[in-house]
Amino acid sequence: MDDGKKTLEERIIDNNLTLIHAQEMLRDSATMMEHDDLRKFEHAIPANELLQIAIDQGMAVNNVEEKVGCLVVGLAIAETIQDRSPNEGAWSAAQVWINSIVSDTETWKNLANGDRSLISDEERRRFIAGTVFYEVASQYYGSKREPNLDIGFLNNRAVKEQIVAKLSLDQQTVALLVAAAEHAVEDVMG
Repeated sequence: MDDGKKTLEERIIDNNLTLIHAQEMLRDSATMMEHDDLRKFEHAIPANELLQIAIDQGMAVNNVEEKVGCLVVGLAIAETIQDRSPNEGAWSAAQVWINSIVSDTETWKNLANGDRSLISDEERRRFIAGTVFYEVASQYYGSKREPNLDIGFLNNRAVKEQIVAKLSLDQQTVALLVAAAEHAVEDVMG
């Protein structure tokens, strides 16, 4: 009887394929960045190291599309880690989300500290939609491969708590990030 759940063996295979694909994407990104040491990509890289490469490469580029791409790859890697260790997976995902937030620190500060009456909801949503966090959330929620492995900002309390603690976020900024993630979900779900 097939109840739609994957066996442990199927999940291991899927996770390994995800890691292989992630490594290939990061190698290609490193090639475009004219990275000096591409030899590290010649052999399988453990998930934790691959996650750090994804974050480092994402933060090293100025092009938003490339940054988002690397960070979304980081979330895919974090999902494979989550599958074997929920605590480690939450920590891994939090590192990716943190980097997506700090990419636009000034925007989040201005939106959180600004006078709400000076900016319309439509303008606020436009500013939010221009952030790396929003783009990462859009791609993450738009391509969820395993609904039960949610490492997103909205539904994983451990992920959100680690982000809030690490960045010392106030309630206003957390509310903006939640709104941004919710807008991303609405936009990708139609």
